[in-house]
Amino acid sequence: MSFFKLQEPRQFEYIPRFYRPEEDEEKPRIQFRRIRHSKRLPKTSPLRLLLMILILLFAMVYLSQQANRPVPQASQPFQVEEIVVVD
Repeated sequence: MSFFKLQEPRQFEYIPRFYRPEEDEEKPRIQFRRIRHSKRLPKTSPLRLLLMILILLFAMVYLSQQANRPVPQASQPFQVEEIVVVD
């Protein structure tokens, strides 16, 4: 018999909405075999590599031609006007 009322932990009556225990029991929580025996990626085609090299080569040639192209000159030369400061 006690003289004081002891505190009890709170009780929650929460029921999970989408909890399905039968599904959780079927598969393990950690799948080591799947990590250890991962599938190897298929090798890429040499044709794909050749195509990428050709595209890069054409881009470099095009950009180098654009850089070496002469800059068009203005049809009339600039005229310098005098600037007068008025106090």
